[in-house]
Amino acid sequence: MVLKVGASRVDVTPSRAVEMAGYPVIRTQANGPQDHSKYKGRDSKSDGLIDPVWARAVVISSEGTNSALVSLDICVIFPELARAVRERVAESIKVDWSLIEICATHTHSGPDISGMSGAIEQDLEDEMVLGIVEAIVNAYKNLEPATITTAVGQLNGVSINRRNESDEVDSRLPVIVARRQDNSVIAVIYSFSCHPILVGAQNTKLYGDFPGAASRKLENWYGDKSVALFLQGACGDINPRAFPYSKMGNITIHAPSGSDEALRIRTISDAERFGEAIAGVVISSVAVSERETNGSQLHTVGKSIVLVN
Repeated sequence: MVLKVGASRVDVTPSRAVEMAGYPVIRTQANGPQDHSKYKGRDSKSDGLIDPVWARAVVISSEGTNSALVSLDICVIFPELARAVRERVAESIKVDWSLIEICATHTHSGPDISGMSGAIEQDLEDEMVLGIVEAIVNAYKNLEPATITTAVGQLNGVSINRRNESDEVDSRLPVIVARRQDNSVIAVIYSFSCHPILVGAQNTKLYGDFPGAASRKLENWYGDKSVALFLQGACGDINPRAFPYSKMGNITIHAPSGSDEALRIRTISDAERFGEAIAGVVISSVAVSERETNGSQLHTVGKSIVLVN
């Protein structure tokens, strides 16, 4: 059976000012992490946007099994959102709910739809659910014969462990590419482990930070019919370095969120530079080391990890 892939992206930008997730007002502790000692959270709602908030979706079909993957330009995703999406998708297309994965890019400049910064705005969450469902259904409708290739790039020197700067960080940049029969790109799926906090709490415009910048640049490179999905890695302790990367370390030490220094260092142009670096590694690694996978079968592997105190 022929492997098929479809992709789509849907603009899910809120139509009004909203609370933004990522920089809540917090209480610091004397013995707490030093990178939060001068922290300042946001104190206002969004007042515009730099980039649309996108729901990007890829559906892969093989031997009657349809799997959907979504990358969403928000900070976090809660089970209630995923459950609502899965239920609605099941009403429209044949996709096993367990094979629908919804991932947040973890941008700290996206809309808050989960109550992190205030009360949950149900109408906003409902709109987001409908947009995600639309992206998945559109991707399903766009299914066409495809080949899957993989590559692994490396981006060194731009990230750092925010707890212990001497610890190693994962600088790998794995890539999956789905191509049409004419070799044009349907979708690029790529991952890098790092906190999207290049812009700080002083920014009150909706923005995808470096993942949004990288995906936009990749879609421009591969063409209007391509969709680039960023998947966040294990970024818990990993922060971007402040630019210039060779001289400065943890960005939250050199320019705490909301500080005067953040106005100079943590800017849109810095996020765009970081995104361009990631997009460049994706493009070059695909061009140099792209490898085609064998066969047409789709196998999905999932694992749940339960965290306890």
